[in-house]
This record gives sequence, C-alpha cells and structure tokens, in this order.
Amino acid sequence: IVSLNTYNFERKVIIGILYNSGVKVKSLVEAFSLDKKTIKKIGDALKLDSPEETISILRGRENKKKFTAEVQAYIKMRFPDIYEENKYSYSKAMLGEIKEIFGKEISSETIRPLLKELKASYTALSKKEEPICDLNTKEMEAKLPLPPEHENKTIPNKELEIENADSMCKPETVHTNNRKGIPPESKNSGSSFCHHVGVVLFHEILHKVEQTSKAFGWILRQWLASILLESVNIEQSKLLDFEDLNKIIGYSISTLRRQRDYLKEIAGEKYLDNLLALNAKEIEIDQYNDFYYDPHSKHYTGEMNILKGWCGSPGRVDKVLFLDFIHTSEGHPVYVSYEDNYYDLRERYKTITEKFRRKTGIAKGKTLTFIIDRGIYDRKVFQEVIRTGNQHIITWEKNYKSDRAWNEKDPVKFAISKKRNNNSDKLHYTFEYLEEEWKRDGHMKLIKVRATNYKSKTIEVGILTDDKERDSKEIISLMFKRWVQENDFKYLGEHFGINEITSYSTIPYKQLDGYLTDKEIKSGEYKALGMERKIAKKRLAGCLLKQHNQSKEDVELKKEIDKLDRVLIEITNQMKVTDKVMSKLDYLIEQNYFKLNKNCKSIMDALKILARNAYYKEIQLFKKLYNNYRDDHVVFRNLIQASGIIEKKGSMINIHMMPTMNYAPNLKQIITKLFEARNESTQIMPDGSDTNFKIFLAEKEGIDIAISNR
Repeated sequence: IVSLNTYNFERKVIIGILYNSGVKVKSLVEAFSLDKKTIKKIGDALKLDSPEETISILRGRENKKKFTAEVQAYIKMRFPDIYEENKYSYSKAMLGEIKEIFGKEISSETIRPLLKELKASYTALSKKEEPICDLNTKEMEAKLPLPPEHENKTIPNKELEIENADSMCKPETVHTNNRKGIPPESKNSGSSFCHHVGVVLFHEILHKVEQTSKAFGWILRQWLASILLESVNIEQSKLLDFEDLNKIIGYSISTLRRQRDYLKEIAGEKYLDNLLALNAKEIEIDQYNDFYYDPHSKHYTGEMNILKGWCGSPGRVDKVLFLDFIHTSEGHPVYVSYEDNYYDLRERYKTITEKFRRKTGIAKGKTLTFIIDRGIYDRKVFQEVIRTGNQHIITWEKNYKSDRAWNEKDPVKFAISKKRNNNSDKLHYTFEYLEEEWKRDGHMKLIKVRATNYKSKTIEVGILTDDKERDSKEIISLMFKRWVQENDFKYLGEHFGINEITSYSTIPYKQLDGYLTDKEIKSGEYKALGMERKIAKKRLAGCLLKQHNQSKEDVELKKEIDKLDRVLIEITNQMKVTDKVMSKLDYLIEQNYFKLNKNCKSIMDALKILARNAYYKEIQLFKKLYNNYRDDHVVFRNLIQASGIIEKKGSMINIHMMPTMNYAPNLKQIITKLFEARNESTQIMPDGSDTNFKIFLAEKEGIDIAISNR
C-alpha cells in the first residue's frame, strides 16, 4: 500500500522497482496514472551507481527547491549574530552568506516570513517577554509625538513618550536654518523652482484628510499626496523630492523605515473609519441607493500557508486574497473588505453589507440595492435578503437557458447609448425583455433579456431580482453597466496601486479561534477513502466492460473483478466507521494555516480610494472643456505631476506649472481656462500656513535661468 500523492518518495521507489522487474508499462500507467516516460525515468534512476544522483532525480521538483530545510536551519543558527551586528540590512547580509555557502540565490521575499519570526522571538527574548499578536489595533496617539507645525502655529506642550525610540520617527522642534527637508524661512517675495507643484490641485482633500486625525493627519496627508503623484507605496516614495514636497504640503518624513513604523502604529479601526467616513462624504453617498458589489482577487505569491481560492490573474486555484469592493452606481469605490476563502461570498455577503452601512454612515433603515455577479447565486441568500426589508439584490440567473417562445410573446424594447471618444460620439445598444415570476421562488422576478451591441451581436441572459416593483429597464441598465466597476478595478490597480500587498504580516489561525464561526468539512481520511473508492470503481468498470466484450470466459479477469468487488466492500465498510466531517478551524490550526493581517493595507487602500475619487472629482471640469475621452486622463495626470515655479508676492503665492507635455494652442487655452476657473475661488496651500495661492500655466520663454554653484 502506497500513498496516492504523486510526489511521495516511497511511491516512486515502488514504481521504479515494478518497472525494473518487468511489469508491463501499460499496467503501471493505469495503476499509478503516470506518463510512461516518467515511469521509465524513475526506473532508470534506480539503476544508477550514484545514490545522490538517484535521489536528485526521484525528488523531482523538490530537488530544485532553494529554500531547503538545511538553508532554514542555517538562517536560524546565524540570525542572532547577524542581527546583532546589523539591524538595518540583516536580510541582505543573510542572503549574501547563503549564496556563498550554499551557492543559491534566494529572494528576500522568500526568507522574509522566517526572519520576521526570528526577529520577534529575538526581541521578545531580549525584553524577557512573549511576543504578542493582537487582533485589535492599539491606540497609539498618546505614545507618538506630534509633528512640527508651521512656524505661525503653536505646538501643544505635551510630554510624550515613545516605545522603541530607535525605530520610530521622533519629530522635534524645527530649526529652519539647518534642518534638511524643511523649507527656508518665508520671505515677502522671491521665486524658487519646485518639483511636484501639481499636487496643489488637490489642496482641498489634502486639508480634509489632515483633519481626520490631530496626531497623525500630517502623515496621512503626506501619503495621500504621494499616491496622487503615483508613488503608490512607501517604497516608491523614495522617488519623490521631499524637500520640494515640504514646500507644498508642509512637514513630511522621507525615511522609508520610519514611514513603515508609523503605518504599523496608525493601522486600526479608528483611523480607517475616519477615512471611510470622509470618502463617503466626498462622493455624497446619501444620494445613492444602488451599489455594485464584487470580490476582486489578488494573487498571493508569498511562502506562508494561506487558504486557496479561484484567482483570475493566473487563471487557477491558488493562494489568494479577496478584496470585496463596493462601488456606487456611477463607479466610485466606497468600501473594501479583505477576506480569505474561509467564508465564501454567500456566507460573508450579509456581514459585509451591514458593515458597509455602518462604516459609511448610511442610515440603517434606508433601502439599498446591490448588483452582484452570479457568485452570490443561492436561494438561502435570496430569502435572507427578502427578510431584511431594507435591501434588494440583482444578479444573473445561473445556467440560464434560452427561451424559445420569444416569437409568441410581445417583448418590451428600449435602447441605451454609451459615450466613446467624446460627448457626441455614442455607441447604441438595444434591449428587449420579458418578465415572469421565477419558478424556483415566487418572491423573485426573472427578466429574460436579449441584448444587441453596436456590432449587431446578440446575447440572451436571465436577470434575477427580489424587487418586483422596480421598472425592469432600470434593472437591466444597472446590470449591463457593471463594466464601470470592472474598469475601475483596472484603473485602481494601474494608477493607484490597489493591488499592493502593503504588509506581509500574518495571523495564525490558532489566534483566530473564538473570532470565527467554526464550520464542518469532510475529513481528510474520509476524502482519501472516497478517492480510493472512485479509483476502484473506475478499474472495476473497465474490467466489466472488457468481460462484456469477450466471447470466452477469462479466468484471470474474473479473479480481478472479484478482487475489486471485495476492495469496494472493504472501502465502503471502512468509510462507514470513519468520521465523515471534521472541524474546519481545528484542521487549519493543525495544518498551521495563516490569515493575512490587512490592518496596514486597509489604511493605505482607504487613502488610495480617497485619492481616486478626489482625482475623478477634479478632472470633471477638464473633461468638459477638453471633450476628448481618448487621452484626457493622460493629459490630466501629466498636469498633476508637473514641476514649476513658486513665486511669493506678499501674502499671496503664485504657482506657475511647467508640465512635460508640449501643449497645442487649443489645449493650452483649455488649461488656462481651467486654472482661471479655479483661481476665482479661494485656494489655500495644504502646508498648514493658511496662505492663499493661484495657479498659472508657465511659458518656458518667460523664465530666466541662472545657475549658482555653492
């Protein structure tokens, strides 16, 4: 008896022995479900004189694995010495030694989880205490210092302490004459070149995000500005000119390690709720009743033992993080929840929609409609929605079959137009539909739709909803407008980095016991027996077919059939006394599974959603003036990333932007009109100085350059 696992070493040895003993290759292929070339390779490996080479061939893929047990043991042995000598680049030093001793080049991401575990144990040992992994985020406002404010503002006189002062940023009183990164003392007049001046276009949202936290608003403002400049993670912020950025947004820190430390301390419900509430207010969420709900998958490529699920990017089941997004009917993101595959979509849907109401401030009694893909398809979910009384659902009917009786009925027809390259360039889509009560549940309405696009291609689908009173045209329009959410996933990923993992920290499932509802799953032993029974049944079916086709009785074949009958009876009896189900949570704890800790990611993603919505808000006037939907986003992003001249005139600042594009005369006029419209209203610098500013489009010909070598 050998394991069913294809990579089992003993199984391979048995196959090789049988092959070398003269057993028919065809029989081995049928018995072990292996390719004949693979079987021959295993058999030939056993004949080699070199045990090392034999083992190397039999190990197969495992032999190519770089992060072996030997390497891990070496890391554990050397970590204390290397970390004691170099606390900042110990990972790089460790990788260098591994390459020198083992001749293997391993990525830093591969050894990161083990180093993190060793570092936590080392720190805990030095403090003579056990490391703690707290599920609830700590409130650290009382432990972290406030940043230096603008010179005209008074910093509250507080005695504040920091734990681990070596690893945290400790802003102190500013000495503007020699502190790098802080702009020189303001003068009544003067001009200076400055990178990143385009970010002033978002002065309003930068002010608002700073006000979400008295203690940490300054660094939230910094991260929001970085994201708008498309430095979508802390590591990418090293590409920014912080000395110039300080002139625009006020105090900021450039050290990557200190930024990460602040993010770890800020990560928590309090700050996240403030950002989500601000975002909801900015998009005026109260005017929406319809929302798109869709789980967006992120492929996890780390080494930790994470639950698997269907992941779209590689097109297979693999380690995955689900980002359950909720967008408005206009395509604005308003909420995201992070899930693994412990609960499937149907199980977590109710919890997440309730949390969405609470986090965004939507009235509990307000009736909302969620438009969601067929992954939600389940009668129990539909019945639960119907019972709530303040919620409706719209989804596709699963396995819908075309209605052949369209010609016998009188369908309702209507059309929808979609803008393409400009406001007058439109594509037309026609629809015809029939309504009826859903046969599986009379509380639901089934809408049979035939949709024809501008290329005259027609599809037929079924749409289900519990809202039987709503006009079917609205329901169809909402369902066929789901592309706004799909498009936004791509835009959020490409320009705002929503797919960034941010933090690779994890929580072992043993610490989640008591926080999750346990579930029953098939036990591993029962599933293994089921697999054995399936294989035995398949072989028996083949033998019976062979016996049926033979004209003469085959004694050996009859013996094989009798043997397989006995095997099936034995397996069936064994399954009767084997526990069919087991605790899923106990299994995950036993198998050492982990859940990604997304506290840090949730803060950064809330800022990214805020940045995305602020961007769409600011681009609207430009879109209207430009009226070119092919590259309006490209032009506007270029404007955001512009450098320029800051000209100080008394109490007013004039900002002259210098985009890298060569504008055509028409586009130059449009940008000028955009700036004139903005200059009509009061604009205040987001650096905390309460200084008004105006924006102008700079002409290169109007700038005199003088180089001074100090």
